Amino acid sequence: EARAAALSEEEEAELRSKVLAQVDFYFGDANLPTDAFLLKACRKSPEGWVPLGVVCKFNKMRAVLKRRAPEVQQAITFVASAVAGSEVVEVDPTRTRLRRRGDMPTSDPGLRARTVVGENLPQGHSVESLTELFGSVGEVTVVRVLQPGQDRARLPAELHDAVGRGVHCLVEYADEACAARAVAELSDKDNWRRGLQVRRVEKGRKVKPLREKEEQTEARAEA
Repeated sequence: EARAAALSEEEEAELRSKVLAQVDFYFGDANLPTDAFLLKACRKSPEGWVPLGVVCKFNKMRAVLKRRAPEVQQAITFVASAVAGSEVVEVDPTRTRLRRRGDMPTSDPGLRARTVVGENLPQGHSVESLTELFGSVGEVTVVRVLQPGQDRARLPAELHDAVGRGVHCLVEYADEACAARAVAELSDKDNWRRGLQVRRVEKGRKVKPLREKEEQTEARAEA
């Protein structure tokens, strides 16, 4: 059994704050309406309860908890305590399940219009650095970084066909105008092969990977 690391009071408080913020995000209005996996988990219970063990296995939660609570049962206990004062979720009396407070959200028909695909991402990028970069043109709601061939089951259904070249990101903005500014201002138009490229996710049309576009361009040039 992995042993939990001893943290200072300050580190413990910071970790609890991170866990609370992450769980509130998962079940909040910005994420839950478009998180197909979590919505399905919520709907498995008539009362909307989700096992804490499921939430603790999410990649970000595992990364946050790996020092303090490396084992699943340790993580469940820690998370149940950390989110006790949440205004977004509540924990059941057994302290093994949680659910969203209030009504479940509906789908988000405007999601595609507010989302852009970012390709040729900067070296050493992180969700935080990409949030800052894309946030320079408007309010960013969610940044999702995707690996080539990554399973898209956890993505909102509206974005399952939004594909990019290599490691890419899907950036959701607060409104469509911000997404339009991102395309206009952040794309490196002088270096479309290697510079950052930002594209809209247009309704009813798949986003074509850059590699495919390059091949088509080269084929036309050779013709």
